[in-house]
Amino acid sequence: MIEQVQPYCIQPGSGRRTEIEPFVENVAVFAKSFRNADRRFAERIAYPHLVPIRPLGDDRRTIAGDAIHVVGKNLALQGIDFYHTFPIPQRYVLVSLQAAAEKWHHFVLRITWCRFLKEGWYDGGGQFVKRIELTDEELLTWEFD
Repeated sequence: MIEQVQPYCIQPGSGRRTEIEPFVENVAVFAKSFRNADRRFAERIAYPHLVPIRPLGDDRRTIAGDAIHVVGKNLALQGIDFYHTFPIPQRYVLVSLQAAAEKWHHFVLRITWCRFLKEGWYDGGGQFVKRIELTDEELLTWEFD
């Protein structure tokens, strides 16, 4: 027969500390010292907007297909993550982010990760490589150095 173990709980304000608490605090202080080194701790804001992305060719200089739309998740100074409905085979894409009613900023994005969530949904993201100045017409024939 397996013995049932009751969870040990200290009531707040009882003044008692478990013997492991100081060690956990020590680990927490140590972990916090690495916060800035871990890219996931960069400040992010929710970005729940449709985001057009355009695949780049193998040369990473030309647009290699039509725009697809992904659903923005978080935006940081270093990059963006988003939801999409199929794997994105390209490592580099052109991302267009709307800054005002008629103003868009375009960035080359290096896709650094993608994970399967559930049937028909993926979570992916990447790092901004550079900003590109483009007009709507240039989006169709764009090349960069």
